[in-house]
Amino acid sequence: MSSVSLSQHLAVSVDPELPPSLISAVHLRALHALASRLPAGICEFFGFESRLGDARAEVDFLLCAKANEGGRDVLAGLTPGQPLPPEFLDHPVWQQIRSFAEAWVQPASPLHGCIQNVWLEFDIDGDMGATLCQSATAPPVPSLFIGTDALFKRRGSTAPPWLLDQALPLCMGQAVAPDLAASLNTAMGALPASANIFQIGMMLSRPGGANMLRLCIRGMNQQETLSYLEAVQWPGKPEAIQDLLNFVYTDSDSVDLDIDLQPQVGPKIGLECSFGADRDTPTRLAAFLEHLVQQGLCLDAKRHALLAWSRGFHERTNPSAWPADLRARSASASTPTASMFMRWVYHVKIVYVPGQPLEAKAYLAVRQAWITPEFIRQARTVAAHPSAA
Repeated sequence: MSSVSLSQHLAVSVDPELPPSLISAVHLRALHALASRLPAGICEFFGFESRLGDARAEVDFLLCAKANEGGRDVLAGLTPGQPLPPEFLDHPVWQQIRSFAEAWVQPASPLHGCIQNVWLEFDIDGDMGATLCQSATAPPVPSLFIGTDALFKRRGSTAPPWLLDQALPLCMGQAVAPDLAASLNTAMGALPASANIFQIGMMLSRPGGANMLRLCIRGMNQQETLSYLEAVQWPGKPEAIQDLLNFVYTDSDSVDLDIDLQPQVGPKIGLECSFGADRDTPTRLAAFLEHLVQQGLCLDAKRHALLAWSRGFHERTNPSAWPADLRARSASASTPTASMFMRWVYHVKIVYVPGQPLEAKAYLAVRQAWITPEFIRQARTVAAHPSAA
């Protein structure tokens, strides 16, 4: 195991000024129990899924292993001093992840250039949290999302061979069933020219998860979303979501669509609402959350917690507690730098299932970055004199 675990990164980025209505002290221990078994080099970007209508201060944990940040090599077992725990690789899902990463890392493989990142998502409910705190042997099993910018509309409505014949079978541990492949082909062929599938998820931690795919689609406007759902034969009624679409497309900066192939398109859809990255972002987010509170989709305590989540921490504020791997990288840099963690609300997802109440979830991001002393001085000036910015 690496001398520095991901838990040490959480300690300086998540623990400080943590709103207790988002993550309780008990649940935080479960998160650290999981993160302590993961090498720090697996990711520089991670986050949490919070159910906004649920009073429990529990979250699921997500991490992004990127090709250009070392995460791909860690998953492939190629990073000295940063192995995955041996017991992880005794589990079939982790064996599939390892096989996928070993192919992904090969320069001659089409996966090398077509896939930019992999998200691992750990469902940490009450039972899983208790197991993580009590046992260090049973491996936590994640769901898996592959991130790509190569999946646009294709002539002939066919998914590319690198996806159907390589990436998906490696991740799923089996060939893609013909009916599931046919649904994927239809979903790709129905994309408008402006849109792409930017993530494909496999819920490997859930029963039946190897026989379904979640498609995350970016780049459609409101009318294109309705037309797309009709084209892929979504079993819901378009008129039933018209008001919801009016709200999310008006009150957020961009909207991504999630659909499930089971193997046909399932009834559940997700609308991932983002709020940009400028001075108006906090205002847009606050107004969006206020609407969710009024509609009974978000608890007021969680609304306040989300608005308090965004902030940053850098190593010069707490050098003695800062992880050793990050301090070493700062010290060896050719120009003066310091490591920093930034927290923000990545997006809010509204989940719609015909005949069921709406559900809202927030996705909380944590990103490690490198900054200069001049950046720190400017940030302090802005904080002390906002009008000078």
